Amino acid sequence: MDYLLKHYGENFIVEEKLIQCKEMTSFGKTSVNTIRMVTYKSVVTGEIVCLNAVLRMGRNGSETDNACQGGSYVGINIEDGSLGKYAINDSAIVQKVFNDIDFANNSYKIPVWEEVKSLALLVHSHILHHKLVAMDIAITDDGLPKLIEVNLGAFTPNLFQLTVKPTFGEYTDEIMDYCFKRYQHYYPTLIY
Repeated sequence: MDYLLKHYGENFIVEEKLIQCKEMTSFGKTSVNTIRMVTYKSVVTGEIVCLNAVLRMGRNGSETDNACQGGSYVGINIEDGSLGKYAINDSAIVQKVFNDIDFANNSYKIPVWEEVKSLALLVHSHILHHKLVAMDIAITDDGLPKLIEVNLGAFTPNLFQLTVKPTFGEYTDEIMDYCFKRYQHYYPTLIY
C-alpha cells in the first residue's frame, strides 16, 4: 500500500483476485475469460433484452482476454449459451482452432447461462439513462457469474457482426426509426 500511495496517490483501484471456473479456464489458461454481453432497453416497449454475446478468450500465456493483445472471441447463441464453430482474432481472421480448442468439431456451452443472462438484465435495470449496455461477465470457481466491467460508450459491435448475427438483430428497425426521428434536424458535417 505504501508503494501505491507514494506513486499513485489516490488514483488506483485494488481488486480482489478472481478465480474462474474450470470450464471457462479451459478456453484460455492464463487469463480470466469473459462474456461480453450486450443488453438493450427497447425504445418502443421499455423491455430490457439480452441482445448479443461473445466469449472473449486470452491466448495462452497472456493475462488478458483482449483480442488486441492476441486473444480471440467466439459467438454465443443468446438462447442456449452454445458457442459458435470458429473464433475471430483482432484482424478478423477466422480460427477454427484457438488455444488448442477445436471449435469446428465440438459443441461447447457456457455454464450457468441463464444466470449470466439474469445478471446482465439486473445490471441494466439499474442503469437508467442508457438504452444499450455492454458488460463483461466472468464465471467464478463457485459457479456464479460476476460482473467485471460495464461499457456504456463503446461496445465493439464488430464482435457480434463477425461471429453471431447483426448487432441489433430484430430491433434494428425500431432503433433506426428512433434515431431518424430524434435526430431529424441534425445535419452532420465532415471533419477533415
